[in-house]
Parts: sequence; C-alpha cells; structure tokens
Amino acid sequence: MATAWPRLSFPTDGFSVLNATGTYEEERLPFYQPENFYPVKLGQVFKEQYQIVSKVGYGTQSTVWLCRDLAYVSRCSLFLSSSSYSLAQYARLSMLLVDQLVD
Repeated sequence: MATAWPRLSFPTDGFSVLNATGTYEEERLPFYQPENFYPVKLGQVFKEQYQIVSKVGYGTQSTVWLCRDLAYVSRCSLFLSSSSYSLAQYARLSMLLVDQLVD
C-alpha cells in the first residue's frame, strides 16, 4: 500500500469571497432549507480519512464532494444526504435514478 497522503492546507486569502447574504446553487431551489444540508468546508476531513477538495454537484437529496482519500492515496466522491430524507426514501430515489440511467 502507498504511503498515506498528508492533509492539505487550504488558503484563507488571495481569492474573492462570496457575499454571505447571497444565494448559490442549491440555495436557489424552491424547496431548499439550509438546516437540511450539512455545512461542508473545503479542507474538512471526515472519519480521519476523506478530505474535501471541491464541490462536484448537488441535487434534491444530497450534495456531492470530491475528496482525497488520505489512507489509500486516491480520490473519491462523498455523497452527503439531505436530512429531509429518510434512508429508505433516499434508497428509493437512488434506485429510480439508476433505473433511468440504465434504460
């Protein structure tokens, strides 16, 4: 197995800062409620292994993040489900999507 990656440090200056009162991406959807989405920060590490690098996308029930797998020296995606969906609802919606992609 390869040597583990060290955590990256992300800059805190040298770029434009978004207006905190503005709305962006999923925040513009009519059903959006901020308390249903986890407030991810770039550079944040989940389970001491998955470091957030960039947002890939979002949908009605989750956000998707590009991560660095620090233990296996690879990249992966992290799907963070909205708290407004139960696990059963999320599974049904995911299966519907898979069925549409396969057909």
